[in-house]
Amino acid sequence: MRTLVFFCLFVLSACATIAEDDPRLEKYEIFGTVLGQISKNYIGETDWINDDYFDEVSTSEKDLPTLIHDAVARLDPRSEYIEKDRFRALRLNSSSDDADIGLSIMVADEKYFVSRVRTNSPAARNNILPGDQILAINEKIVSRLKGLGIAQSLRGEPGSEVSVRFERGGVGRTIKFTREINTEKNVTFHRKDNVVVVQIRSFNSSTVEDVSPLLKILNASPDGPLESLIIDLRGNGGGLLVSCSDMADLFLDGGEIFYTQGRGIKNIKKYTAEKGDVMQERPIIIVVNEFTGSGAELFTLSMQARNRAIIVGEQTAGKGVVQTVIPIDGGRYGALKITSEKMFVANGVGIDGIGVVPDVASSGFDDQVLMKASQIALSGNVSR
Repeated sequence: MRTLVFFCLFVLSACATIAEDDPRLEKYEIFGTVLGQISKNYIGETDWINDDYFDEVSTSEKDLPTLIHDAVARLDPRSEYIEKDRFRALRLNSSSDDADIGLSIMVADEKYFVSRVRTNSPAARNNILPGDQILAINEKIVSRLKGLGIAQSLRGEPGSEVSVRFERGGVGRTIKFTREINTEKNVTFHRKDNVVVVQIRSFNSSTVEDVSPLLKILNASPDGPLESLIIDLRGNGGGLLVSCSDMADLFLDGGEIFYTQGRGIKNIKKYTAEKGDVMQERPIIIVVNEFTGSGAELFTLSMQARNRAIIVGEQTAGKGVVQTVIPIDGGRYGALKITSEKMFVANGVGIDGIGVVPDVASSGFDDQVLMKASQIALSGNVSR
């Protein structure tokens, strides 16, 4: 209803003096729809969408993309307007045959950094490290591309080239990469004695299916059941919230896991766990770093809040919001990417701008952090 009201108010205001065959009519109708979607979905303030704004826009000579860019610029830095060509490319580039250079990215203070480097990837072979800042891709400054545009620019046909400029410690360098298909598994395990380390690189639709059966097999191993489990989430930028919830459900014996809060106090979606714990209350250690973000943080904080896991590593990224991508007129005018929800664990604690504070501080991507986690697991000293 709110969307329809804003649409009608804007179109009536802007189009009152425009003839039916005036090309501006479609522009204002589409823009009215955009404002309606913002007012309906954006979690922040939208009081600026009012009569004065309608009057200002209705007399503007700006084209439709510029009007949309200007409107989205009034939102938070994570929201963006994806113009039609880029949105079309994103859809086309969603194939599993896409190639890339083997790195994940995250944003902090409106700057873009490498959060994880895939083993034996073009990025790894060129000594790219987590924390390296990305300045430009194919000589385009990344601030003009924004998050989805950066991801799109790094992907392409296998064997194609892309030039990326990085900065580390104030020193810049430009590297030309040849894209390769990602053959890395999303979930990997290794066992030492009766401790298993599982590394999860992202939470996707198959993550829990990969983890759950293996834990059951390992628990029934002739070598004896697992004494403890280490979950390595360093560099994990999140993924599907339902996957994060299902992962926590493996270890939490019932109850609420976390919830998301959208626009309006009644717009709450709760995620709950069923009875049962696949680890049967045996110790769990979760390893995180500053590049652990979004849903991975929410999973971690949920486990910490329920006293189900000890957290080892660094304070996490603090990205506790959800973005929704909304096509405009079926994608004919691109799409809006709007911050639509905030994330909280069951006790009402959020992570946005804060992150997860580890119980045991330990930094780095190397085996020393895992060694620290293993020592904690083997010692049995896992009380918080």
